[in-house]
Amino acid sequence: MTILSRSQLEAAWDSGQIHGVGYSIDGEANIEDLLDSLIIGQSGRVTLTSGSYVVTNSFLSDTSNIFLTCQVPGGTPGFLRVSTRSSGSDFTILSSNASDTSEVAWLMIEP
Repeated sequence: MTILSRSQLEAAWDSGQIHGVGYSIDGEANIEDLLDSLIIGQSGRVTLTSGSYVVTNSFLSDTSNIFLTCQVPGGTPGFLRVSTRSSGSDFTILSSNASDTSEVAWLMIEP
C-alpha cells in the first residue's frame, strides 16, 4: 500500500490526477472535503518472537488506531496489545504470553 502525504495528494489534485467525484461545493470539486473523507492506513503481518515484535512505521502518530488479530497461532498464544509506541518511528506488539510465536496481522489507520 502506498501512502501519500497531504501535500502530495494536493499536488496530484492540482495537476488533475485525482478527480473529486461526489465532492463538490457549488459545482466545484473541493480538495479539503475529499482529503477529509479518505482513510489513510497501512497494514502488515509479522511473526512474534518471544511474545513480541517491533513494527517500524514512520507514519505512526500519537492518534493512530492500531488493530491486531492473530492469523496463525504459534507457541502458546496470549492476548495481544500495543505495549509502546513512538510517533514517527515504531510500535511494539506484545502478547500476554512470552512463548507466543503467532503470526499477527496489524492495521493502522488515522482517525
